[in-house]
Amino acid sequence: MEPQTPVDKRVQACLPVICRKWNLQGMPHLLALVNQFLGPPPRTVAQVCKMNAPILLQRILALDELEPAYSVKKYPEFRHWQFNEGMRNAIRGGYLEVVELLLVSFPSFKVSLEVANAAAIYGRLEIMKLLFTHQATTVARAGINVDQDADNADIIDDPHADFARSSGLVGSALEHGHLELAQWLLPRVDRVSPSWLHAALKSGNLEAVHWVYALPCRYGDPSGVTEAAVQGGNVEILKWLLDHFVGFVDMNVVVSCGHFDTIEWVLTVHRSKCFGLKRAAVEAAGRGRLDIVRFLRRHYQFEAGNPGAIDSAAQHGHLELVQWLHENTTWGCTEAAMDAAAGNGHLDVVKWLHQNRTEGCSKAAMDIAAGNGHLNVVKWLNENRSEGCTAVAIEVAANNGFDDVVIWLIEYQRPTCFPSVRAMDLAAIEGRLKTVQLLAESGMTCTRAAMDGAAANGHLNVVKWLHENRNEGCTTKAMDEAARNGQFEMVQWLHLNRTESCSDAAIRLAVRYGHLDVVRFLREKVHANFVGRYGLVNAMDTAHFDAVVPTTGHLIGLELRLDISSDSSSEGSSTDMAYGDASSYSETDEMEVDEDEDQDTDWYYAVAIGRCRGIFTRLGDALKHSRGFSYATFKKFPTFDEAHEFLSQYGLRVDHGYHHSGGSRLCGSGDFPDPLHPSSMVAFCGGSALRNGEPDCDAAYACIFPHKRVWDVVQCVGGPWPTSNRAEYLAALSALERANIEDKYKSKVLFIYSDSKLLVDSMSKWIYKWRNNGWRTVNGTDVQNRDILEKLMAAQGNRRVQWCRVKAHTGGRYWEAFLNEIAGDQARAKARES
Repeated sequence: MEPQTPVDKRVQACLPVICRKWNLQGMPHLLALVNQFLGPPPRTVAQVCKMNAPILLQRILALDELEPAYSVKKYPEFRHWQFNEGMRNAIRGGYLEVVELLLVSFPSFKVSLEVANAAAIYGRLEIMKLLFTHQATTVARAGINVDQDADNADIIDDPHADFARSSGLVGSALEHGHLELAQWLLPRVDRVSPSWLHAALKSGNLEAVHWVYALPCRYGDPSGVTEAAVQGGNVEILKWLLDHFVGFVDMNVVVSCGHFDTIEWVLTVHRSKCFGLKRAAVEAAGRGRLDIVRFLRRHYQFEAGNPGAIDSAAQHGHLELVQWLHENTTWGCTEAAMDAAAGNGHLDVVKWLHQNRTEGCSKAAMDIAAGNGHLNVVKWLNENRSEGCTAVAIEVAANNGFDDVVIWLIEYQRPTCFPSVRAMDLAAIEGRLKTVQLLAESGMTCTRAAMDGAAANGHLNVVKWLHENRNEGCTTKAMDEAARNGQFEMVQWLHLNRTESCSDAAIRLAVRYGHLDVVRFLREKVHANFVGRYGLVNAMDTAHFDAVVPTTGHLIGLELRLDISSDSSSEGSSTDMAYGDASSYSETDEMEVDEDEDQDTDWYYAVAIGRCRGIFTRLGDALKHSRGFSYATFKKFPTFDEAHEFLSQYGLRVDHGYHHSGGSRLCGSGDFPDPLHPSSMVAFCGGSALRNGEPDCDAAYACIFPHKRVWDVVQCVGGPWPTSNRAEYLAALSALERANIEDKYKSKVLFIYSDSKLLVDSMSKWIYKWRNNGWRTVNGTDVQNRDILEKLMAAQGNRRVQWCRVKAHTGGRYWEAFLNEIAGDQARAKARES
């Protein structure tokens, strides 16, 4: 066997990007690189099933089998979710080979009704045959392998897993026009459902309607389907429906199709089944269908007071219809008629209404007309009406670039328009330099939003003019948003000519949205010490693959400066407070600290917030436990007592006589282990409140322990005024209390996951500051939920707790989100029960 060729870490960092972007089935050499150097894939089975890459899926499934027993990938509920989600994704794309591979890889998992229904919706006949064959040979009832822990079987037992006799599959197939699949399913379902006719009618497939109607079943009135048939433009379906059923037809929907013959036939043959004639007349008037309006008026009498017809006709400029309705009905209209006609530029209608009707108009008439650039209408309204306009007129006109309207408004409506500052802002944001100049010459002002918006949208000429002629300036948002949108020239100009610069978000946004030229510039000129791992992760997550280009099967053009992914900047080495970013942390960070760094033991480094909190005698150890950690806080002191006093402000006690290897003097020191390892304790917390903020709010919380589900806690929130925040706090409190019971010596690290930013920030950043400030915030207001926070602080004590934020509502993309959603679902279910 040939020795493996070492691969640069930069290339290795790119492999996840390659793996996500391309189907490696046709690139075996790249697949070999991935298998050799990538390790665990960055995507789940469910996500890879979207890619139609069976070889990659095989690799991921094989790697999952090598996971340790405590890994979340071994959890039955997670495996069950991966199987069902992967099946749905593969069925959606019609990837037969991927479906076969999943069924072979999970032989004891029953296919859920939801998955089978997806096959029916997309008309996958061959896949449906596979599903029926698999279901017939599956021996396990629950979606769990027989060799897994039976204690968790009740968690994933799906009452809808047995789909084989479900009549709903035929309905789904019919509704989406897959008659052949429905016919194949017919002998395999338990009954003929009356809902099938409803589904066939909605599809607009007359052949399917005839097939269903011929089946032995007693069908009721398919209410609502007539509207679907009309909207689909299938007149034959509508006629068939009215001939066979005592249904009802909304004439407003029929008129919207515009088929006069159909309207005449329905009203002549099935008058008793029709309703909504008044609204139908309004619909016809808006469409300018005088023939339909005449027909309805001639054959059917409407009660007086239907102003919507003239309003609708006027809005769309149908003057002849407006005149006919005025002369032949008593319906009348409202001021909305002239407002809408003016806004749409129908001056002839406006004049006629002015001369023949008394309803008049409002200020909105001139405002809308100006915004749409109808200067002739604006002038006429100014000369013949007294309503005038508001500042909205010039703002919208400026935003839309109607300079002639802007000039006229400045001259003739100056008292109304002049106070506006939004006009110039909006014009600048849209890049309308001439309009901006006109407004400035008239004496109008703007705000910093003008240059910010112009810079974000790349209007360099506007930015330059504002810079040279105005003194409002801009904010850091100008360069930040320009970086986000890839405005490279704009970023350069702002850097050279403005002093506001940008925030840390600029380079991260540029990386996230794949603007590599902007990234290089900002890294070289602005953020030389930027730790780029966060940005690289975001670029990979949002699938920007400019960094790697596949050409003739070779990796070329590593355009992204991959050194940002392995940069070990010394941002946290200050003697003052140092702050890091949790999302930039990985296990390899700890290996980047030089073991020989700063051997001077004359200083004591107190880590108050970090992976391991305590006092260290080496800077390297302090950096190791704080760099990259969310809101890490440490400080160096000349004496141990000063460091100890600093930590006491955060509720920490340190044994002076205890010496830990590596320079730590805190008992129980050491790095946080893998949260999924049995030596850790993991809890997922969720809270829910129905009608949150109201006195009769129903709130509940849930705390689940993936390693030991018997510890789970699901409770309602008591008290006179429960809230979602109290629910989140109580969930965390139950996690700490359970951990203290089960691990009374506090030998294990507790990982608490939650999607509540308030909870995580409260416990990792603010709680000790609040306590030291007399339970008041920085604004001087009382801290809410103090009673629970005091209990949380007492329960946490000296236990090592890692507070972890989980992004909510991601569909269970990663294991943390998957388990977080379980906790949230249990809390919501309990709240609904209360």
